[in-house]
Amino acid sequence: MPEDRRPTPEENALPNRRELRIALAMRGGVSLAVWIGGAVAELDVLRRTTPDPRGTATLQRGKSPERPAQQQRAEIYASMLRLARYDEVKIDVLAGASAGGLNAVVYGVAQCVGSTV
Repeated sequence: MPEDRRPTPEENALPNRRELRIALAMRGGVSLAVWIGGAVAELDVLRRTTPDPRGTATLQRGKSPERPAQQQRAEIYASMLRLARYDEVKIDVLAGASAGGLNAVVYGVAQCVGSTV
């Protein structure tokens, strides 16, 4: 585009997307920490899932290798997101106490560096 030409509003328009935004609070307790870790791993698959208009799911890759089971779960999550008419999932707030706080920190760091849980 030439420098003297400004983009039209149509060129600047962002697609109309719906985000499912989640605030996640995790309780403490060592016995819960393992269970919470598994729940967070599932939420991570949900967060990385993008429903494709053609009916498939795109699972954003982390730095860890993906497993076939994760892709299968991503397909299920994508169909649920399509039914609810959401385009993506974002986890905005992570909070926790004791072992739940440790899980929140680990998950927050994993999101920041582009890794999976």
